[in-house]
Amino acid sequence: MQAGAQSGSDILVLVPQGTVLPVIERRGPWFVVEISPKLRTTGTPMRWYKDEKRGFRHESTVETLKYKLDPG
Repeated sequence: MQAGAQSGSDILVLVPQGTVLPVIERRGPWFVVEISPKLRTTGTPMRWYKDEKRGFRHESTVETLKYKLDPG
């Protein structure tokens, strides 16, 4: 997971394959995803700057899943 929406951005954490990341928004080919407290223990932290709560993943590195939310 990267700190910004460009390929040269610093890497914040290496995310284990199969990890489900909540998507907050999409910016072109980049997903803004939530960095959960659990990811800080299951991933491999590369660098933490300001206790970031969000990071970026390029669409070429993810498989998107769609969930139907239960309104009730």
